[in-house]
Amino acid sequence: SMVVRRRLSILNVDEMALVELAAISPGPVDAELLRAALLEDSRALSLEGAGLRRLCGLKILRESSRRGAALAPARSGLENERYDFYHNRIREAIKAEIPEPRSRILHRRLAETIAQLRPDDAESLVRELLLAGEEARAAAQAEAAADAAILELAHARAVDLYALALRHCKNPTKAAYLRLRLAHSLEGAGRFRDAIEHYRGGLPDAE
Repeated sequence: SMVVRRRLSILNVDEMALVELAAISPGPVDAELLRAALLEDSRALSLEGAGLRRLCGLKILRESSRRGAALAPARSGLENERYDFYHNRIREAIKAEIPEPRSRILHRRLAETIAQLRPDDAESLVRELLLAGEEARAAAQAEAAADAAILELAHARAVDLYALALRHCKNPTKAAYLRLRLAHSLEGAGRFRDAIEHYRGGLPDAE
């Protein structure tokens, strides 16, 4: 709409870089992640105050619920702060203007930032790698997270992660191995019929 375009037209280059990163995120985004991702682009925008306050004052962003605020005190002013768009149509308007090559760069940047700051958030990391067009890395990350889940006896989570890795695996031998790992996880989760199906599917091609 004209109102949305008018609001966006007064943003400077650094502010647009910030809202682009926020726009490609699936929902509310941590200010700490935004700052770290922006540093990759050598942006000078300060998120510690005026930068985000201005975007909130323009009713482009709004402060959302704080991440884990009740669990632990923040080490910095940004650690638990989360921001979302004032209206979803603002997010959609920004996303519509981002060229595909730029979108992939932004998703790759978010993936690298998540890997650095949130190494245990495998689902978000895999999602960003897939949107960046890096299926092989996404599959490898999903497999590694699934292996870690198995060690913690988190079989249901391992099922989801192995299935994700399998979905994006291009190598038949590797896919057979992943099917066996998925079958093992399904067995651990008590899903015996599904486990048998994947054992049968994986064994003939496994080395």
